[in-house]
Amino acid sequence: MEPLAQTNLQLYRELLSAGWDEVDVIDVRDAHEFAADVHSTQIRRSGKPFIAHLVGTASAVARCGAGSDMVRAALLHAVYQCGEFGSGVPGVSARKRAAVQAIVGVKVDERVVCYTKHPLELDKLRAWSVDVESLSTLERDVAVLRIANEVDDYPENADSRIEIMIELADRLDEQALREMVLAVYARGTEPDVQVALRIASMASRSRAPRAYRLRVLPALVRTAARVPLARRTYRRLRRT
Repeated sequence: MEPLAQTNLQLYRELLSAGWDEVDVIDVRDAHEFAADVHSTQIRRSGKPFIAHLVGTASAVARCGAGSDMVRAALLHAVYQCGEFGSGVPGVSARKRAAVQAIVGVKVDERVVCYTKHPLELDKLRAWSVDVESLSTLERDVAVLRIANEVDDYPENADSRIEIMIELADRLDEQALREMVLAVYARGTEPDVQVALRIASMASRSRAPRAYRLRVLPALVRTAARVPLARRTYRRLRRT
C-alpha cells in the first residue's frame, strides 16, 4: 500500500490525480484550514502533528472512493473531541456546531457529531458488524470513518481491534478499506519508528509555542503603564 497522505499538498495531489474537480478540492482545502486552526498546537502520541493524522484519515477515506462530504468529515472527525475553540472545554455545543457548519455545512457536521457520539469500542464495532444491515446511512459512514481513523493511527492502537475492523469493512462492502487494514496490520508486525518514539503517558497532547506563553513581568509593566494613562485621559475628558 502506498503511504497515506500526511500533508495538505499530498492530499490535494491525491484527489486531483483521482479525477476530483478543483472546486471540490477547494472545499477540502477549506476544511483542512479549519482543522489546522483548531488542532494547531496538538501532537499525537507518536510525536507527529495532529493535523497529519487527520490528513491521513482523509486520505484513507478518499482511497475508498468516498466523495467530498466524507473526506471533509474525516479531516474534522476529532474536532469536537480534541479541537480547541477557545473555551478549553471538549464536546459538542451549539456554538461549535455553528462554527463547523459555516465551513463544511450541515451534512458533514452531522457525520462528525455522530462520530463523536460513537466512541471506538469493541462492543460497538461488533454490534455494527453483526447487524450491519440495520445501520442507517449516517452510521455506515461513521463506521467507515472509525476504520479509516485506525488505518492511519496504527500501530499506535492495540491489535485487538484488527480482526473486527476487517470483518466490519467486509460486511460494509468496503473492500478497499479492508485491504488497507490488512496492509497496515502486516506493516505493524515489523519494527516501526513510532514504537520507539511514542510518548508513553498520553494519546495526544498540546504543545504551545513559547511565544504564546504568558510573560508575567512584561504583562505587569504594560498594565502599570496603561493605568496612569487611562486616568489622565478620563480626567481630561471630564474637564471638557
